[in-house]
Amino acid sequence: MRTEITVGPESSLQDILDMLPPGATVKLKPGVYRQKLQIRTPGLTLIGAGGGGDEAGL
Repeated sequence: MRTEITVGPESSLQDILDMLPPGATVKLKPGVYRQKLQIRTPGLTLIGAGGGGDEAGL
């Protein structure tokens, strides 16, 4: 079973990324994310909300 989580700009992305298993997907809500990240999880997918409701992979 794959893990999928949706987060907003108020979340600590680093804390969330650190606890996700390999192959997880993180969907980012619209907003400004002013955080430095270190991604160490293999196979992690980040999906950002694009303009007009479309999704854009990051």
